[in-house]
Amino acid sequence: MKKTFVLAVMVLCFALGATAHCWEDAFTDPKIKTVDGKVADVDVQGSSITITSVDTMTFSVPASARVVHNVYDMKLSDVKAGDYVTIDYYDDPPGKLEAKVITVHYEEGEGI
Repeated sequence: MKKTFVLAVMVLCFALGATAHCWEDAFTDPKIKTVDGKVADVDVQGSSITITSVDTMTFSVPASARVVHNVYDMKLSDVKAGDYVTIDYYDDPPGKLEAKVITVHYEEGEGI
């Protein structure tokens, strides 16, 4: 019983540490911006996601981008129209939006 508990705590700490690391850049890199919105479209083949916030915004999603929900890694194909997301992104050069981290909330306000 004790070994199972210790193992569970270790797994949780590892998962939280890995997730915190992916958000670390968002706090230390001044070029990264953040936006919340509702997913309008996901183009898995074209590696892009479109959200509606104040404006409609389309982001390219490179292979290096992280897609997460709570502490779980996801794939871009797991994100569906209607999901609420927070996207940490680069806008460099201006007008070229590139996602760094996509955090899926499923419901408006969840985890924000």
